[in-house]
Amino acid sequence: GCLDGANIPWDESERGQGPAETAIRTGTTQVQQNVLTDPRLIQWRIEAIKQGYVSCVAIPLKDDRGTWGALSLYASEPDAFDAGELKWLEQLAAAMSYAIVALRARHEQGRIEREFRRLQLAMDLSIDSIYLTDVEDMRFVYVNDLACSRLGYSRDKLLQMGPQDVLGWDREQIRREYDKVIAAGEQGVIIERRYVSSDTTEGWAEIQCRALF
Repeated sequence: GCLDGANIPWDESERGQGPAETAIRTGTTQVQQNVLTDPRLIQWRIEAIKQGYVSCVAIPLKDDRGTWGALSLYASEPDAFDAGELKWLEQLAAAMSYAIVALRARHEQGRIEREFRRLQLAMDLSIDSIYLTDVEDMRFVYVNDLACSRLGYSRDKLLQMGPQDVLGWDREQIRREYDKVIAAGEQGVIIERRYVSSDTTEGWAEIQCRALF
């Protein structure tokens, strides 16, 4: 194709003034009805003649963060893209953008799930009890095998509970402690606190708390 091996900048340099580059930089559709006569595209004329195209259009591909690419089409005759065709092509570009963004999101979700599974495995191999807590609703979102064993609860049961159910503090006390943990950053906070297991057995534990951002 005409862009094979091309080094296409998106900046304001001379090489960045082509239709695709301008579409990406400005986020607007760029139409060149005759590359051979447009003085702004002198440096593209030789390639256009070689590739056999005369007119072209570049339509930005966008997501909610802005423009990330462009759909470029070429025709061998001048004035090939009328208003009706441009409208249809812009609809096509919007559909392509949506599909590509959805595929990227699915791929990213799959990567996150794989990373979390690896994290779960590492936590289950730990010699310490580990509890991941959602500070908004004060519920455990993950507990490792050792935590379940020490407290005598199944994982499903613990995931219906929160730190207030284990430590004997009310939610406000827990929230104040979590505020200290968040303020401490990566250093974290160490708390010594009594806990209660499923059979009402009490014990003392040194709890190292760290916020995940």
